[in-house]
Amino acid sequence: ALLVVLLAVGIGASAGCKKSKPAAELPPPMIVEGIKVDLPRLMDSVVVAGNARAQAGLREVVGSFRYGQYEKAMTGLDKVAKGGGLNEEQKKLAAEVVEELRQVIAKAGAARKQ
Repeated sequence: ALLVVLLAVGIGASAGCKKSKPAAELPPPMIVEGIKVDLPRLMDSVVVAGNARAQAGLREVVGSFRYGQYEKAMTGLDKVAKGGGLNEEQKKLAAEVVEELRQVIAKAGAARKQ
């Protein structure tokens, strides 16, 4: 009986509303050429809000970023930010990440050398 109660409490707790994770629980920013790019914080904010279209766009941005296609990542992020559906906090985060990507491009170039 105790196991059933514990399971019920655990399921109830995990089925609660989504909340943004505290900063300590978020993955650290990605670092390129010594520049912090906080895509994880932006992605978490969009996931918590449940914006499927923005999530899909950000997955493409993250993929481009990871493959060193910085210009493509910045263009994609700008498109997500202007595409609507983001709240003011998310738009601010997106603008910050675009600026961080500009710094990466200035330092590393538009794409990582393969």
